[in-house]
Amino acid sequence: MTSKLNVPMVQGTLQNQLEQTLIEMAHGVVAELLDKKLRAQRIKLTKSQLKAFAKRILAGELDFDDGKSEVAAITLTEHDTADLNRRLDELNEKVPALAKEFLQKTSAEVLKLLKSRWRSEAQQQRRTLQGFRKRLHQRWGPGIDKLSLLVAIARDFGSSLAHEPGELEAKPTTIDLLRRLHARACQITEEIIALLTHGFADGAMARWRTLHEIAATAYLIREHGEDLAERYIAHDIVETRRAALQYQRYAQRLGQEPLSKDELAE
Repeated sequence: MTSKLNVPMVQGTLQNQLEQTLIEMAHGVVAELLDKKLRAQRIKLTKSQLKAFAKRILAGELDFDDGKSEVAAITLTEHDTADLNRRLDELNEKVPALAKEFLQKTSAEVLKLLKSRWRSEAQQQRRTLQGFRKRLHQRWGPGIDKLSLLVAIARDFGSSLAHEPGELEAKPTTIDLLRRLHARACQITEEIIALLTHGFADGAMARWRTLHEIAATAYLIREHGEDLAERYIAHDIVETRRAALQYQRYAQRLGQEPLSKDELAE
């Protein structure tokens, strides 16, 4: 799908502008040194001439004759070279700050430009997606509809299922946990349907693996009963503590309040 926003083009333009700004600053450093040397010989060039001279020198062209300027020989001493290198190094150290300042000034303008193009682009994207989903439904619609029917049956079954009183009393933890796993499986299947309907097959496959894990867990708990069900539920405390410790480690970095000792102990 081709976008009219041309974000890469805008990014490239910004990059070029930043690079040009830095090059001009380097030219300015060299031009100042040239101006100093030429003035010592009582030769004065215009800013544009100095800029052209500096550009040629940085490009490796040591001979420069525009047919108008006086002839002069410029000799750079070790002191001049060291001073020039120092100033260029200082400029190089300022690049991150200059880049940040440049982006802050231009980002608002770029965002405004992208927003001005978004309405027509959004309409085009919606038309493209509608066409894609129509073709997807023509090919996979019958299978997705059957999956929707299956989850509807499973959801109704789960909500209306009544257990024998004896089994519920004998295995309250097992039955309660199986109900929760069943509800979770129905929810994940709905997510799978949503992903398939919009063409995200890889995401649907990832959720299907989770669905398979839930089915395997439910099968094991149904087979092994109360003991395994109680251990499975008790393991939530382990996961909760692990999450709490991770939160405690990164709370300040995230700008959040760390847990108190009492909260962590609880």
